[in-house]
Amino acid sequence: MLSPDNGNNQPDQPEPDLNPGDIGKAWVSLFVDIGEGDWFYNAVKHVHQVGLYKGTSDTTFSPNAPMTRTMFATVLYRAMRNENALTEYENGNDNQAFLIDFAVDTWYYDAVQCAAKSGVVQGVGNCRFVSESPVTREQTAVMLWNYIQYKPAR
Repeated sequence: MLSPDNGNNQPDQPEPDLNPGDIGKAWVSLFVDIGEGDWFYNAVKHVHQVGLYKGTSDTTFSPNAPMTRTMFATVLYRAMRNENALTEYENGNDNQAFLIDFAVDTWYYDAVQCAAKSGVVQGVGNCRFVSESPVTREQTAVMLWNYIQYKPAR
């Protein structure tokens, strides 16, 4: 999962690239709330190794916490970016905001704007994204469908 600016999401820090070669390498969980005995351990290991998810802090993953629309959009953005599937326009270099209900200095601004520009995520109307709202199952289904439709075009 993702979190507000806690040192893990500084804009000037490069995020890890999607590297299938890292899969299977030894991984020591940085998260005190994730253990090898957890049924989801390998999934968390994978999404952390390839840079899709970060912790909710430097030491926690918060496996039982709900995911927000912002968190899910950021995961999809990281997948698109790691696959080098983003154009200059989608990377936000045109300074045009598609969604206006959050500030430019939020930790998720670039990710959500880019995902919106690419058509992977949409607002809820009136250029609003309602960033901190929990993402519903129907919203994740639509976002994933949009991502799948977007991905082959590259």
